[in-house]
Amino acid sequence: MLQNVAIIGAGISGLTVGYALRQAGIETNIYERSESVSEFGAGITLSRNATSLLEKLGILDDLKNQSYTPQKLYVRGYKTAKKITSTNFSGLICSDRRDVVTVLSDKYLDLGGNLNFSHDVKDVDIEGGRIFFSDDSMIKADLILVCDGIRSILREKYFDDSKPKFTNYVAWRGMLDLQKVPEFEGNHQVNLYYGPKSHVVHYPIGHEGKMNFVAIQASSEWKEESWREEGDHEYFLKVFKDWNRNLIKIFAASEKVY
Repeated sequence: MLQNVAIIGAGISGLTVGYALRQAGIETNIYERSESVSEFGAGITLSRNATSLLEKLGILDDLKNQSYTPQKLYVRGYKTAKKITSTNFSGLICSDRRDVVTVLSDKYLDLGGNLNFSHDVKDVDIEGGRIFFSDDSMIKADLILVCDGIRSILREKYFDDSKPKFTNYVAWRGMLDLQKVPEFEGNHQVNLYYGPKSHVVHYPIGHEGKMNFVAIQASSEWKEESWREEGDHEYFLKVFKDWNRNLIKIFAASEKVY
């Protein structure tokens, strides 16, 4: 009978499954190598697939209080920003990853889940249900769940050692204050722009009055496989210099791009 579960990684997946298991009365321990539950600031959209699950778990209302619930999507041309079409939204929320992780960790701890920081996993014994840490300590569990992210060493070692393949597209992203967003119809809704071999989306996230944008650019160069790598703001503006003025103002108002 399953009595205790060890979860490696205190990200969105680890915290979500930990909370669900605690609701079922199963003892859980999450092991996180960092010193705290922390996330890099970035916008995240949660569609019906995610929000319906969060609703069943009893988390959605808490997250909505920290998020933005858009009512509409505007699709626009890249050069003039003229509206091509629009559609009403239902069940979508736009958040900051930091807020998602904070809500999940608080709910998990409220149910008596155990969160262990500064635990760097060195290896696992799948058959024996043991986790070995870099400080030479070891724990046992009935089940081990590996939720340690895209750079998981354990996944590569035991499950899938395939490497990412460059698709010849680079994603730029940034944040800015909502008060710096130019005035136009639907400026505080989800806006999607289509251009030559590229597209852009921006939306409010509810975190401290911020807006998030993501700009996809066709590129033959791949410098770093990371969504935290700081980019060259001046070069970024040159890439999209032929796009409409409102978008350029939005891009320019972000302090940094990644």
